[in-house]
Amino acid sequence: RLQEGVYALLLYCLVQRNASFRRYCLCRVDADEALVPILVALHQLHGAAGAAGAAGTEASGVATPVAPPAWATALLLVLLSLTGDRGFCEAASRTKLADGGRVLGQTRLLRDVAASSVLVAVLLRLAHWNFATCRSAFFNRAIAGILANLAAHGMEQLHWYTAGRMLEVMQLLARNALRGQSASQANAAATTTDAATGTGTASDVREANSSAMELHRMGMVREMLRSL
Repeated sequence: RLQEGVYALLLYCLVQRNASFRRYCLCRVDADEALVPILVALHQLHGAAGAAGAAGTEASGVATPVAPPAWATALLLVLLSLTGDRGFCEAASRTKLADGGRVLGQTRLLRDVAASSVLVAVLLRLAHWNFATCRSAFFNRAIAGILANLAAHGMEQLHWYTAGRMLEVMQLLARNALRGQSASQANAAATTTDAATGTGTASDVREANSSAMELHRMGMVREMLRSL
């Protein structure tokens, strides 16, 4: 039910406004009533969004990113608020989930996984999905903030699966950063040549829009790399 917007928004309001409910969530990191349902809903976002269509298309034929679902953003903000508490992060590192595959949906059983490792694995999946479809800077900033909170409070017992996913995402981000730098240099050289010769064409507007999107994506890449 957390994938229905009203319930995710209600959870966010309770965590932010109700001190007693917030304390309950902070002390129940190991309970199915607190962290696990949020992670399950967020992990299923890729399939839910894919069924509805990940991106629109402009009349010019250029793919237009769409905003992430409101419920997913609300759940990320809930996690951002909870991970700001050192006790919550430390408890997530100490708490073991008997079957991590129940959240991650892996065919290989992941036994006795720290809740913090499952949380990081879900966040990395969301970050990858966001880069590929929505390219939402706010969504990316929320993910980076949660990862930064976990790192600041000393996450421990990182599972091998999560460590492997982290390396994969870092390699992907590094490749994107290098490709983006090369593209920016090529665009700058082309712009200088056109300005000097006065041979600009009608495609300059599309190229400028593409450059703006590239700068936007590069900003997201740098922010995510800093959080890792």
